[in-house]
Amino acid sequence: MARLDWYIRANLKPRHLQLLVALDDLRSVSRAADLLNVSQPAVSKGLAEIERGVGVVLFDRGKRGLVPTLYGECLIGLCRTMLQSLEAAGEEL
Repeated sequence: MARLDWYIRANLKPRHLQLLVALDDLRSVSRAADLLNVSQPAVSKGLAEIERGVGVVLFDRGKRGLVPTLYGECLIGLCRTMLQSLEAAGEEL
C-alpha cells in the first residue's frame, strides 16, 4: 500500500486525471486523443503508465471500446473530484 500511496502523491499529475476522465466519457482512445490534443499512442502509453503505477487494470478493452473496471470506476470518480477541486481553487484565487 505504501507504493500506491507514493505513486499517487508523487506521480499522478492533472494530465493523468484528465486522461482517465476523457477515456471514461468518450470510451475511445482515438476520441480521447483528439479531445486532449495528443496522439493515440500517447493516450495508450499514459493509460499503461497509470495502470502500472496503481497496479491494477483500469479499463477493459473490447470491440465496443473501453469499459472501466471496478478499480477504474473508483479512480475515475476520485479524479473527477480532484479536478473539480482544482477548478474551484482556481476560481477562488
